[in-house]
Amino acid sequence: MDQEVALSLAQLIENHYNWDECLDVLNLLLEMRGDPGAQKVQQPTRRISTMVDHKVARAVLDAILSPRFIGLPGRRLAGQAALQMFTDFGVFQNDPDYVALNIRICGFISDQNNLDRRLLKRINVANLTPREKFELALAHARCLQPEQSRELLATLSDLTKEQRIESHMALCASFAESAKHSEAWEQLNELESEMLWTADQTAFDKSAVVHNSRINIVFATAMALTPRQPFTYYYHTIASTHCSPRFGKQVDVSQMFIDTATSIRETTGHEHRRRASLHSNLFRCMCAVYAMCTENGLKTTLTLSALETHLHSLQRDLVHKTSTEASASMHSGLDYVSSMLRSYLWALVFTDRVRPMDKSTRAWDEIKHAEKYVPGFKANVVVMEPALVMLVPRSIWTSGLRGAFKDNAAFMISDEAMCAMHWRPTFALSEQMAQRAHAEWGVDHRVAPLRVLLAVTQGWNRQALEIAKQSLLAPHLRIAPNTLALEGTRTSKYFEQLVLVLSMFKPGADLAISKVHALVQSQFRKIKMTERLAIAFLYCCIRSRNEATARDIL
Repeated sequence: MDQEVALSLAQLIENHYNWDECLDVLNLLLEMRGDPGAQKVQQPTRRISTMVDHKVARAVLDAILSPRFIGLPGRRLAGQAALQMFTDFGVFQNDPDYVALNIRICGFISDQNNLDRRLLKRINVANLTPREKFELALAHARCLQPEQSRELLATLSDLTKEQRIESHMALCASFAESAKHSEAWEQLNELESEMLWTADQTAFDKSAVVHNSRINIVFATAMALTPRQPFTYYYHTIASTHCSPRFGKQVDVSQMFIDTATSIRETTGHEHRRRASLHSNLFRCMCAVYAMCTENGLKTTLTLSALETHLHSLQRDLVHKTSTEASASMHSGLDYVSSMLRSYLWALVFTDRVRPMDKSTRAWDEIKHAEKYVPGFKANVVVMEPALVMLVPRSIWTSGLRGAFKDNAAFMISDEAMCAMHWRPTFALSEQMAQRAHAEWGVDHRVAPLRVLLAVTQGWNRQALEIAKQSLLAPHLRIAPNTLALEGTRTSKYFEQLVLVLSMFKPGADLAISKVHALVQSQFRKIKMTERLAIAFLYCCIRSRNEATARDIL
């Protein structure tokens, strides 16, 4: 790996305020990693990886774990990317910053279990260095434990202004993702204080940080207050399981968005908004607020037409940028297009102001529009996930349990519904979307349960089995062209959905019992046998008439 080029690429990542705009650069780094002349080493994870210069590894890790990404929606993807780099770039336990980097990565991916199991049980918190304690405080905030974060920060003295800014950003995002927007605004007020900012920091830096933090408060709160439905798990924040739609805060959040958008337009110029990624983050926030309002039956001045106009404007700006700027060869922007299109499609999923058939038509039109006007762009499964969710029969959504948010993602399919022909989606676009998803199956396997369900509803049982088998054989982490799908796919949530869908037909139930049940048992330390997963397996036992396995589960 060329050190000078790698350090320049790391600097490009560090200068961005939008994670989606960094993915092309990161993919270049990943490709450079595979130099055939590089030294191969055995990692502690028993993986053979390419050893790179330590200075390059640290520069890339520091860029990915930048404070600018703390409150952004792409924070968890950044953490997963750092985790991949951490293992592949040869960062060993004798590195002086090994513990601090580990803690920071756990915080970025909001992985409290990993933080407790792998780190806090092995180390004595009292023996941590001040920097490691600071990283632990930030990790608690990112894992939605703001009070623990505050307590630990109170024990630290002589924090630099940069560390204080980062701590306020982390607490701001933590409270927002927990739908505690009053506390989040208090942290934002602290962040706006002139006392935090040194003379050598430009007004642009402060403006970008404050405005992006304000957008993220509205965005995260809107996400948390949008009712969860079957197969919308990956749309929501992790805080959604702790929130309730009965808070009555939706109207306040809608007004907060209007005030935020007005303030940004009045105090910043177009070029400023583009450099600070305010225009794209504001669009993502706009989509989330529209979804929250329409799903909850609230009046809003936002319309789908306005979202489409804004989306097309962002696409035109990107095409113009990549065709005129010198960095176009390094930044194609395809991941950026995917993220913006995906945000619009999720807003379309939740709205009740468009008929289901018209939703699919509009989604397909927007996908084809992006593929036509953005050079090199082709929608993959990650982008099409919301479009596929639109094909889920409404009866499944209405079967979602009401009440606490943690139950809204559940669904049960009755035999009567399975036998009803009108239950199946008959849209002409369903087959086209399914074929496109099948061609791109290797990008992200989190959508496999959804694809299995759609195949079953169309009567394609053989294809449903093929999709399930491919998903089970896939690696945990994948990096695919034009997308960074670094989420661990084999989580309890993934198995809950997959097994329940497989219980809908006998060959699928047989596969769940013979293959999936054994896989879950063999990985019991990573995959918890939740009550919902156990119930899904019991449904499979009933469909398969397997009494022995049912007794084992009980």
